[in-house]
Amino acid sequence: MVRRGALAATWWPSILHNLKELKCPRKLFNLSISYFSNRTASLCGNMLQIEKPVTMGCPQVSCSGSGFWNIPYNWLFNMDFTHHTRVIAFTHVLMVLTRGKCTLDAENYTNQDLKKITNWARENKMNFNGNKSEVLLVTTKTSGANRTLNTYLNNKRLEQVSGLKFIGIYLDNLFSFNGHVDNITGKCIPIINMLAKSAKLNCGLGHRALKVIYTGAIEPILTYGAPMWEKALKQNNLRKYQRVQRMMSIKIRVSNAFRTLPYETSCLLAGVRPIRLAVEEKVRTYKATHNNTVYDAPLEVRHWPQPAEIPLIRVPTEIPRNVINIFKDGSKI
Repeated sequence: MVRRGALAATWWPSILHNLKELKCPRKLFNLSISYFSNRTASLCGNMLQIEKPVTMGCPQVSCSGSGFWNIPYNWLFNMDFTHHTRVIAFTHVLMVLTRGKCTLDAENYTNQDLKKITNWARENKMNFNGNKSEVLLVTTKTSGANRTLNTYLNNKRLEQVSGLKFIGIYLDNLFSFNGHVDNITGKCIPIINMLAKSAKLNCGLGHRALKVIYTGAIEPILTYGAPMWEKALKQNNLRKYQRVQRMMSIKIRVSNAFRTLPYETSCLLAGVRPIRLAVEEKVRTYKATHNNTVYDAPLEVRHWPQPAEIPLIRVPTEIPRNVINIFKDGSKI
């Protein structure tokens, strides 16, 4: 579900009420009251200036705006949902995950929890946009795959779709992530074609510049959200990603090679890692940082060794007697 207005529609009394429920320190609470008092929005023209009092909203560019926004929104997670439901939120987007033994159970549980969310939003002067909210049925049963779900938000039936986008990840009704791979590769190919045109201007860009463009622009797009869809990167999906990387290596002349060059060789000549290894690195880094495991990470400057304490490695001036001779062929030259 998508919230209307997001930060701009946050009701100030709701923020203050939640701060009081969270037992906010008195000084910070009084500071918040002062922050929400006597605020106006002004619009200046050539010879005209209009001011209007503001009673809701958190400035998006302010340091405390996102914090004040999280206070009432976080209260939504403490609601008494059914044990079949889990809620995930990101800024103005809310995802309600409901499971059931059959589609009818999932439909009933979803309507119950959506009713609670609607009442909470009404009490806090918020509103979820029913026109942009969608329903996705995820099931492996062929009997219920084509069933129509009757789920309602604000007394309006939500549209049922076969796939949707959530924070840059494309989800389908089988969680195969085939649509995500198709959308990401379709987004990267036009970018590569535009870069190919600019690479041919003035004798083309250098190898180092093109490699920086790939590692800074193309690879982050391909590996975005890798911990979620990493298991889906097999066979056909992996070939689609390899095709994009091979285009970057050959068409933009990162490796300056012929079009018939194999994928593995193009990565080697271009000096870039295969996309499969890049995805695995993203997944391992995510698991290490979120599971409190020990992993090799760059040391902070304050932990660097003192230069005076670094041992000095001396190179011998005389050649030792036990020299090992290595010959590449039988000539012994």
